[in-house]
Amino acid sequence: MNEASPAMVAQVAEIVRLVGKLAPETKVSSESRLSEDFGIDSLDQVSILMKIEDSFGLEINDDDVSGLQTVGELADHVARTKAAAA
Repeated sequence: MNEASPAMVAQVAEIVRLVGKLAPETKVSSESRLSEDFGIDSLDQVSILMKIEDSFGLEINDDDVSGLQTVGELADHVARTKAAAA
């Protein structure tokens, strides 16, 4: 179930691009896989989560996101966490 707005997916994609040090021409979409497509390791994933928490004013449990593999799944989780905190 896709819960994240296109704007939220774009924000999460930009965070992935910055933290993952991806080239500007690298396409980052909701279907992009963090480790398979971009080589993002567990340390980068923690950095991405910290940046997302700062950007969205959220607290995300690391255990809740361990199985998330794509930018879209991560954005959906952010949307659900944001909705639950409201």
